Amino acid sequence: MANAYAFQNSWQHAYQRLRSLEGMADSGSLRHLEATGIGEGWRCLEVGAGAGSIARWMSERVGSSGHVLATDINPRFLEPSDDPPLEVREHDITADPLPEEAFDLVHARMVLAHLSDREEVLDRLAGALTPGGWLVVEELDFAPIQAAPENPDDCAACFDRMIAAHHAVMEARGFDPYYGRCLLDDLRQLGLADVETEGRAVVCHGGGNPWALAWRYTCQQLRDVMIATGLITSAELDLVIAQLDDSEFSFLSQLIVAAWGRKAT
Repeated sequence: MANAYAFQNSWQHAYQRLRSLEGMADSGSLRHLEATGIGEGWRCLEVGAGAGSIARWMSERVGSSGHVLATDINPRFLEPSDDPPLEVREHDITADPLPEEAFDLVHARMVLAHLSDREEVLDRLAGALTPGGWLVVEELDFAPIQAAPENPDDCAACFDRMIAAHHAVMEARGFDPYYGRCLLDDLRQLGLADVETEGRAVVCHGGGNPWALAWRYTCQQLRDVMIATGLITSAELDLVIAQLDDSEFSFLSQLIVAAWGRKAT
């Protein structure tokens, strides 16, 4: 899994990319996590914790009597904490063990779609729940993404070619760009109770919008391999990056699909 993953945290702008993803997703994630009833004394697991915003929020909610385990395959942006609720651990969710029935809440965001053995990982996450514990999973579904019709035709066409090149690169590494729509059935297959799902998308503009920033960093990090697909040229990719910096450019985002369920008591 580590060798196939496209977005290594060793990249020079990895932290900025992770922060832009937090800007995209945190408001929705916090709403779903809040709905579980998380509070004092809870034991929580944050898988693929990235730059750590969700793990830090969990730590505030569970207080000194709780515990939050924040894991990542490369936790370089998760600062070790002297605050007792938060523990940071280097951990490969595809290979390293998890304790059984140890957590009241398990959350994973934008992790599973990258994994070829995602069903086995989901089963492991469910197994880590205490009876009555909540699993909240969020993944992207790229079906709706497209440039808005009011953009110039050449800009929209280049944006579409960028998306096609992105998918070609990512699918070759085992990524499923449409996995978000599968979450509902996958959580039901785990035998969880009260399974629900929600998808959220926004119309974005270029400039400082976190969705545009995330795409800008993606284009930069994957630039060479995207061009190597033959689906987009270097000049076209430069045009897309310029569009993403332009507040006049707009596009419909991919969906962030959240699904959640509770382990039977």
